[in-house]
Amino acid sequence: MRSALVHWGHNPAPDVHSIVRDGRNRRVVTWGDVMEERRKRQAERLRRIRYSDSLRAYKLWVAYFDQPLMGGWHAFLETYGNFGLSGQRVWINRDMQRMKSVLLETFPLAEPGADQWQRWLQAFAWAYERRWQDRWPVGVVYVWWNGHDSRLRIAQPTPK
Repeated sequence: MRSALVHWGHNPAPDVHSIVRDGRNRRVVTWGDVMEERRKRQAERLRRIRYSDSLRAYKLWVAYFDQPLMGGWHAFLETYGNFGLSGQRVWINRDMQRMKSVLLETFPLAEPGADQWQRWLQAFAWAYERRWQDRWPVGVVYVWWNGHDSRLRIAQPTPK
């Protein structure tokens, strides 16, 4: 290691991390090599965390909000954390636009057209009515999803 080289009276270059000896050969390891290896390990670890193929239960719900700012029909995907901790809620209309086409395909409730998404939100709320909010139904469906691809599995029966 660098500290041992300095202790033994050598003056290694600033970018030398260590000297690795394997048999008769010696190889200088630089800090750039060390950092590159760390970046690779971290990237692999994050890839395994982000792109897990395990399915989790999510609540897909659509509701109408009667308010002047950001009101109207909105869709959400919600999950609960591990061991009862708070989960996360994703606002599909704003934060996850890519899920719109997946939902339109998984739940074919509205005919294609200019305002298909808005018509789909209302049709979903009426078809999967669970409760009422602001004089409009709130549609709820539980789905299985791995969090990153476009496959949703419905976890409850078809609508009324």
